[in-house]
Amino acid sequence: MVTTEIRAPVFDVRGKFRPKRSGPYIIKTILSGGAAKLIDLDGNEFSTFVNLDQLKRFYP
Repeated sequence: MVTTEIRAPVFDVRGKFRPKRSGPYIIKTILSGGAAKLIDLDGNEFSTFVNLDQLKRFYP
């Protein structure tokens, strides 16, 4: 089990670079193209995939 979190938010008045999620999350599935299906700590699964390049390892 690997826990991850989305990178730190960037302050932008327009909100363009604001992250859509905050972590930590657990990687449920990794596809061959480099996308990952995430679930939160409560077991709720996200409907969209996330590129593995956008994830950062979380160390508690």
